[in-house]
Amino acid sequence: MKKTYKNQSGFTLVEILIAAMIFMLSSIMFMGVFSMVSNATLRVENERFAQQDARYAIEQVSREIRGGWDFETADGGKTLEYKSLSVDGDLMDCSMYFELMDEGTDNAKGVINKQCDLLSGVQQLSSGVINVEDFEFAVIQPANEYASVELRMKVKRQDFNKLAKSVELSTRVTSRMRSYE
Repeated sequence: MKKTYKNQSGFTLVEILIAAMIFMLSSIMFMGVFSMVSNATLRVENERFAQQDARYAIEQVSREIRGGWDFETADGGKTLEYKSLSVDGDLMDCSMYFELMDEGTDNAKGVINKQCDLLSGVQQLSSGVINVEDFEFAVIQPANEYASVELRMKVKRQDFNKLAKSVELSTRVTSRMRSYE
């Protein structure tokens, strides 16, 4: 004699497949949201680091401008020529300039350099982890005797190429020197 069960408990194959499909779709949606949030976080971090490194470069350039005088731009605003004093108090002709290194390659990197007198070495003022995409000097001669220099720069963080977004900063720096005779 065969036993028949009227009240069978458990899931059918169709119910298990539907449950698995719902779980899989919700997992895919969760991973998509997680990926979007993760990429947004990386983009924000990239911009924060790029701004931080750009502010460092601007502070280095600003320090030079505050101690200089007789400013002139050259190369369409890519070079700033000025006079400054050495540590010993000697008068020096200096220049700060934007330079694109490895031009024509995919690894081209822009930097901001400084050189005082032709015998002194070149000093890099921008951080090595940012790519200065563009930099421009503009000299503003106000009515008073203190000249100002406007700086505009566009930078991108080097190690975030996939999510890299350029950051643009600008500021105006006033010299503390009138002239030195």
